[in-house]
Amino acid sequence: MSFNTTGRAMNTDLRQWIQMSLVANPDSIEFLENWDCIAGIGSVPATDPDGTPITVTPDIYCDGPVTRSHACMTPNAPLTLTFPYGCGKILFTTYHTVGEMGGPHPELLMQEKILVYMILEIGLCTDPVIII
Repeated sequence: MSFNTTGRAMNTDLRQWIQMSLVANPDSIEFLENWDCIAGIGSVPATDPDGTPITVTPDIYCDGPVTRSHACMTPNAPLTLTFPYGCGKILFTTYHTVGEMGGPHPELLMQEKILVYMILEIGLCTDPVIII
């Protein structure tokens, strides 16, 4: 069963993009059809761009209050996070594009715009281009 919540952007760059480019409030974002709950954040094993094993803590980009039958972080739980892995990043969200609204919606919802931002953001770390 999905749930809706009103959350906020926590990452400074994402907040600025929402304020300046989308002219919206980064402290009042409607997240629809969340399907999961992140119960905690801890360090995870990863690799740096050279392949050396490291330990990283995920960066929380958005969070919001969650009411579920199982325990989540309180008062807010992460809704969007990333962590580096090699020369890339892993992205996890509790939400996705919205499909249960009774048909197509004519423009992207704020959470879908954030997903576009996140997809472009996780592609920032790339290996050097080799020109032959």
